[in-house]
Amino acid sequence: MTDRPILFSGPMIRALLEGRKTQTRRILKPQPPADMGLVGVYAPALTAVFGYVTPDADFKVPLRYMPGVRLWVRESLADTGNGVGYVADGTVDPSAVWAWKRGYLPSIHMPRGLSRLTLIVTDVRVQRLQEISEADAKEEGAGSHPCGGCGEKNPDGRCIGCLHPFHTNGFQVLWDSLNAKPRPRYGDDGKVTHYESFPWGGESVTETYRGKPHHIHANPWVAALTFNVIRQNIDAMGEAE
Repeated sequence: MTDRPILFSGPMIRALLEGRKTQTRRILKPQPPADMGLVGVYAPALTAVFGYVTPDADFKVPLRYMPGVRLWVRESLADTGNGVGYVADGTVDPSAVWAWKRGYLPSIHMPRGLSRLTLIVTDVRVQRLQEISEADAKEEGAGSHPCGGCGEKNPDGRCIGCLHPFHTNGFQVLWDSLNAKPRPRYGDDGKVTHYESFPWGGESVTETYRGKPHHIHANPWVAALTFNVIRQNIDAMGEAE
Protein backbone atom coordinates (compact mmCIF):
# COMPACT_ATOMS: atom_id res chain seq x y z
CA MET A 1 0.00 0.00 0.00
CA THR A 2 1.17 3.53 -0.76
CA ASP A 3 2.53 5.91 1.88
CA ARG A 4 1.97 9.63 1.30
CA PRO A 5 2.79 12.85 3.16
CA ILE A 6 -0.02 15.18 4.23
CA LEU A 7 0.11 18.76 5.52
CA PHE A 8 -1.87 20.22 8.42
CA SER A 9 -1.91 23.64 10.08
CA GLY A 10 -0.86 24.09 13.71
CA PRO A 11 -4.44 24.10 15.10
CA MET A 12 -5.22 20.90 13.19
CA ILE A 13 -2.04 19.23 14.47
CA ARG A 14 -3.23 20.00 18.01
CA ALA A 15 -6.66 18.58 17.15
CA LEU A 16 -5.02 15.35 15.94
CA LEU A 17 -2.92 15.08 19.10
CA GLU A 18 -5.96 15.72 21.32
CA GLY A 19 -8.11 13.13 19.54
CA ARG A 20 -10.56 15.73 18.20
CA LYS A 21 -9.81 15.20 14.51
CA THR A 22 -10.55 11.99 12.57
CA GLN A 23 -11.55 13.51 9.22
CA THR A 24 -10.11 15.87 6.63
CA ARG A 25 -11.38 17.18 3.31
CA ARG A 26 -9.05 17.64 0.35
CA ILE A 27 -9.91 19.48 -2.85
CA LEU A 28 -10.32 17.31 -5.93
CA LYS A 29 -8.07 18.37 -8.79
CA PRO A 30 -9.11 18.92 -11.45
CA GLN A 31 -12.53 20.11 -10.31
CA PRO A 32 -15.46 18.57 -12.18
CA PRO A 33 -17.46 21.08 -14.24
CA ALA A 34 -20.22 22.81 -12.28
CA ASP A 35 -23.02 20.98 -14.12
CA MET A 36 -21.71 17.47 -13.41
CA GLY A 37 -24.26 15.44 -11.50
CA LEU A 38 -22.36 12.16 -11.08
CA VAL A 39 -18.65 12.12 -10.36
CA GLY A 40 -16.59 8.93 -10.41
CA VAL A 41 -13.12 8.51 -8.95
CA TYR A 42 -10.28 6.11 -9.53
CA ALA A 43 -6.82 5.46 -8.17
CA PRO A 44 -4.13 4.43 -10.66
CA ALA A 45 -2.95 0.85 -9.95
CA LEU A 46 -5.58 0.46 -7.21
CA THR A 47 -8.77 0.40 -9.26
CA ALA A 48 -8.82 -3.38 -9.57
CA VAL A 49 -8.49 -3.73 -5.80
CA PHE A 50 -11.02 -1.16 -4.64
CA GLY A 51 -13.32 -0.80 -7.65
CA TYR A 52 -13.54 2.96 -7.20
CA VAL A 53 -14.49 3.69 -10.81
CA THR A 54 -18.09 4.69 -11.49
CA PRO A 55 -18.54 3.45 -15.08
CA ASP A 56 -21.47 5.72 -15.97
CA ALA A 57 -20.06 8.83 -14.26
CA ASP A 58 -20.16 12.11 -16.16
CA PHE A 59 -16.65 12.96 -14.98
CA LYS A 60 -13.85 10.83 -13.55
CA VAL A 61 -11.22 12.18 -11.15
CA PRO A 62 -7.96 10.47 -10.13
CA LEU A 63 -7.92 10.02 -6.36
CA ARG A 64 -4.71 9.97 -4.33
CA TYR A 65 -6.24 8.49 -1.19
CA MET A 66 -7.83 5.10 -0.66
CA PRO A 67 -8.71 3.00 2.42
CA GLY A 68 -5.57 1.45 3.82
CA VAL A 69 -3.25 4.22 2.62
CA ARG A 70 -0.88 5.51 5.33
CA LEU A 71 -0.33 9.25 5.60
CA TRP A 72 2.64 10.68 7.48
CA VAL A 73 1.87 14.11 8.84
CA ARG A 74 4.11 17.05 8.01
CA GLU A 75 4.25 19.94 10.47
CA SER A 76 6.44 22.96 11.18
CA LEU A 77 9.65 22.52 13.18
CA ALA A 78 11.94 24.89 15.08
CA ASP A 79 15.45 24.80 16.53
CA THR A 80 15.13 24.95 20.31
CA GLY A 81 18.86 24.75 21.00
CA ASN A 82 18.15 21.48 22.77
CA GLY A 83 16.71 19.31 20.03
CA VAL A 84 13.94 19.62 17.48
CA GLY A 85 10.81 21.48 18.51
CA TYR A 86 7.32 20.88 17.14
CA VAL A 87 5.79 24.32 16.69
CA ALA A 88 2.14 23.26 16.97
CA ASP A 89 2.29 22.34 20.66
CA GLY A 90 5.82 23.18 21.78
CA THR A 91 6.93 19.57 22.22
CA VAL A 92 10.70 19.06 22.00
CA ASP A 93 12.52 15.92 20.90
CA PRO A 94 15.97 16.22 22.56
CA SER A 95 17.23 13.12 20.73
CA ALA A 96 16.73 14.72 17.31
CA VAL A 97 19.56 16.84 15.93
CA TRP A 98 18.73 20.13 14.22
CA ALA A 99 20.30 19.80 10.76
CA TRP A 100 19.44 23.13 9.16
CA LYS A 101 21.18 26.53 9.16
CA ARG A 102 17.95 28.44 9.68
CA GLY A 103 16.04 28.12 12.93
CA TYR A 104 12.65 27.32 11.46
CA LEU A 105 11.49 24.66 9.01
CA PRO A 106 8.05 25.02 7.40
CA SER A 107 5.86 21.94 7.27
CA ILE A 108 6.32 21.43 3.51
CA HIS A 109 10.02 20.65 4.12
CA MET A 110 9.60 18.37 7.14
CA PRO A 111 11.50 15.09 6.60
CA ARG A 112 9.66 11.81 6.96
CA GLY A 113 11.97 10.67 9.75
CA LEU A 114 10.79 13.44 12.10
CA SER A 115 7.07 12.90 11.57
CA ARG A 116 5.38 11.91 14.83
CA LEU A 117 1.84 11.26 13.53
CA THR A 118 0.63 8.62 11.09
CA LEU A 119 -2.92 8.44 9.73
CA ILE A 120 -4.47 5.21 8.45
CA VAL A 121 -7.26 5.99 5.98
CA THR A 122 -10.39 3.95 6.72
CA ASP A 123 -12.96 5.57 4.42
CA VAL A 124 -13.07 7.89 1.40
CA ARG A 125 -16.14 9.73 0.11
CA VAL A 126 -16.41 12.15 -2.79
CA GLN A 127 -18.89 14.96 -2.17
CA ARG A 128 -19.52 18.67 -2.48
CA LEU A 129 -18.02 20.64 0.41
CA GLN A 130 -21.37 21.82 1.79
CA GLU A 131 -22.66 18.24 2.01
CA ILE A 132 -20.73 17.85 5.25
CA SER A 133 -22.95 16.90 8.19
CA GLU A 134 -22.76 18.49 11.64
CA ALA A 135 -21.36 15.22 13.03
CA ASP A 136 -18.65 15.12 10.36
CA ALA A 137 -17.85 18.80 10.90
CA LYS A 138 -17.19 17.99 14.55
CA GLU A 139 -14.80 15.21 13.48
CA GLU A 140 -12.90 17.77 11.37
CA GLY A 141 -11.66 19.19 14.69
CA ALA A 142 -12.28 22.84 13.85
CA GLY A 143 -14.30 23.43 17.00
CA SER A 144 -17.60 25.24 17.34
CA HIS A 145 -18.28 28.75 16.14
CA PRO A 146 -21.34 30.89 16.93
CA CYS A 147 -23.64 31.85 14.12
CA GLY A 148 -23.60 35.48 15.14
CA GLY A 149 -25.75 36.09 18.15
CA CYS A 150 -27.90 33.21 19.39
CA GLY A 151 -25.48 32.45 22.18
CA GLU A 152 -26.55 29.07 23.58
CA LYS A 153 -26.51 25.56 22.19
CA ASN A 154 -29.03 22.77 22.13
CA PRO A 155 -27.78 19.30 23.13
CA ASP A 156 -27.42 18.43 19.43
CA GLY A 157 -24.92 21.27 18.99
CA ARG A 158 -27.19 23.72 17.20
CA CYS A 159 -27.89 27.31 18.11
CA ILE A 160 -31.00 28.05 20.15
CA GLY A 161 -33.03 30.46 18.07
CA CYS A 162 -31.64 30.04 14.55
CA LEU A 163 -30.64 26.34 14.77
CA HIS A 164 -27.46 26.96 12.79
CA PRO A 165 -24.92 24.14 13.29
CA PHE A 166 -22.07 25.23 15.54
CA HIS A 167 -19.43 22.80 14.29
CA THR A 168 -20.30 23.33 10.63
CA ASN A 169 -19.91 27.06 11.17
CA GLY A 170 -16.53 26.47 12.78
CA PHE A 171 -15.45 24.28 9.88
CA GLN A 172 -16.65 26.87 7.36
CA VAL A 173 -14.55 29.57 9.06
CA LEU A 174 -11.49 27.30 9.06
CA TRP A 175 -12.03 26.24 5.43
CA ASP A 176 -12.29 29.79 4.12
CA SER A 177 -9.23 30.88 6.09
CA LEU A 178 -7.23 28.27 4.17
CA ASN A 179 -8.92 28.07 0.77
CA ALA A 180 -10.88 31.23 -0.06
CA LYS A 181 -7.87 33.38 -0.97
CA PRO A 182 -6.60 33.46 -4.59
CA ARG A 183 -3.68 31.08 -5.04
CA PRO A 184 -1.28 31.43 -7.99
CA ARG A 185 -0.87 28.66 -10.53
CA TYR A 186 2.29 28.50 -12.61
CA GLY A 187 3.13 27.44 -16.13
CA ASP A 188 6.17 25.49 -17.34
CA ASP A 189 8.12 28.74 -17.55
CA GLY A 190 7.58 29.44 -13.85
CA LYS A 191 5.31 32.41 -14.48
CA VAL A 192 1.82 32.82 -13.04
CA THR A 193 -0.82 31.74 -15.55
CA HIS A 194 -3.92 32.16 -13.40
CA TYR A 195 -5.30 32.09 -9.86
CA GLU A 196 -7.72 29.70 -8.15
CA SER A 197 -9.73 29.75 -4.93
CA PHE A 198 -12.12 27.25 -3.37
CA PRO A 199 -14.48 29.10 -0.99
CA TRP A 200 -17.31 27.54 1.01
CA GLY A 201 -20.04 29.54 -0.71
CA GLY A 202 -20.74 32.14 -3.35
CA GLU A 203 -20.76 31.58 -7.10
CA SER A 204 -18.38 29.68 -9.34
CA VAL A 205 -17.14 32.37 -11.70
CA THR A 206 -13.97 33.57 -13.39
CA GLU A 207 -12.82 37.07 -12.46
CA THR A 208 -9.61 39.03 -12.97
CA TYR A 209 -7.01 39.21 -10.19
CA ARG A 210 -3.70 41.00 -10.61
CA GLY A 211 -4.23 41.01 -14.34
CA LYS A 212 -4.72 37.23 -14.57
CA PRO A 213 -7.82 35.00 -14.67
CA HIS A 214 -9.07 34.03 -11.21
CA HIS A 215 -11.17 30.86 -11.24
CA ILE A 216 -13.44 30.70 -8.19
CA HIS A 217 -14.68 27.17 -7.43
CA ALA A 218 -17.46 27.74 -4.88
CA ASN A 219 -18.65 24.75 -2.84
CA PRO A 220 -15.95 22.58 -4.46
CA TRP A 221 -15.85 18.84 -4.88
CA VAL A 222 -13.71 17.26 -2.15
CA ALA A 223 -12.44 13.89 -1.02
CA ALA A 224 -13.64 13.38 2.56
CA LEU A 225 -11.14 11.15 4.36
CA THR A 226 -11.79 9.32 7.62
CA PHE A 227 -8.74 7.95 9.41
CA ASN A 228 -7.29 6.49 12.57
CA VAL A 229 -4.56 8.56 14.25
CA ILE A 230 -1.39 6.73 15.31
CA ARG A 231 1.00 8.77 17.45
CA GLN A 232 4.07 7.12 16.00
CA ASN A 233 6.54 7.68 13.18
CA ILE A 234 5.45 5.83 10.07
CA ASP A 235 8.77 3.97 9.68
CA ALA A 236 8.60 2.76 13.27
CA MET A 237 5.38 0.95 12.38
CA GLY A 238 7.03 -1.41 9.93
CA GLU A 239 6.12 -2.00 6.30
CA ALA A 240 2.61 -1.29 5.05
CA GLU A 241 0.51 -4.38 4.41
